[in-house]
Amino acid sequence: SHYDALKHLIRKGFRIEAALAEIYGLSKYQVSGIAWGLARADVKDLSGFYQIKTLAEFKDYGLTAEMLLKRKDGGFTFDGDHYWALRFLVYTKKYAIAAALVEIEGLSSNQAMGIKEGLSREDVVDVFNFWHVIALTELKEKGLTGKMLLKLNTGGLNFESAHQVVLCDLVLKKNLTLDAALAKIDGLKDYQVLGIGEGLTRDDVVDLCDYAEMRVLEKLKKHGVSAKMLLVLKSIKSSYCMDLFFAFGDDMRTEGNLPAPSIFKKVVGFGLSHLREMTEGSPANSVTLRR
Repeated sequence: SHYDALKHLIRKGFRIEAALAEIYGLSKYQVSGIAWGLARADVKDLSGFYQIKTLAEFKDYGLTAEMLLKRKDGGFTFDGDHYWALRFLVYTKKYAIAAALVEIEGLSSNQAMGIKEGLSREDVVDVFNFWHVIALTELKEKGLTGKMLLKLNTGGLNFESAHQVVLCDLVLKKNLTLDAALAKIDGLKDYQVLGIGEGLTRDDVVDLCDYAEMRVLEKLKKHGVSAKMLLVLKSIKSSYCMDLFFAFGDDMRTEGNLPAPSIFKKVVGFGLSHLREMTEGSPANSVTLRR
């Protein structure tokens, strides 16, 4: 604050008039720099909080305001992730400050976060998605690269938290190879990927349309329900899967055991055996389905 900056300057021996002149016209971030020991000349051309915080911390390492202003930022604001990446490079990796600035040059916040987590510039330079970077931090030692992630067929969808969590689970806990794990989630939506994480197969989830369908299938597959049956239900009444999902409250959304197919009968209005007959496609055994 301006008050803290004034106190700092007066403790340094500034007369009150000179101290007021030193902070005149400065922003709240710039006067914070004064309070941290920087001079007016250091901060007057800097505008970002983390630019000024970084200069205050690394001035004694040779960092100047000019170095921060002339760095190639790639159009990205210098923020907290860049600051923490520099700290990691200088304090942990023992980079000179100029070399550390080169390492983060032109990187986004997400990419700089990867540097902070121990990835190299080469690891992150091609990936911008936050969850790609998180996956790399978890699986780099298993051989994952940014190029492998970028080759995934996302169908125009983002690689999201579900993809990262399930990919790591398949590799680290279920001991699948990276290629096998990536193939399982390739081109799937987030709720479909969550189904893979819950033990469903790719064939189970590939035609599912929402989270509720996935949870219904995950809970009732062991009772003989298939994705094909759910599609039949939807053709009869589009809300059947959602009805199932909400009819049993927390039981459907947690790991609780559900009673056998009687639940299914209760919600859809006909027996599971009839549903099997229809989905198995026996023309001779047509049935009348009640809504």
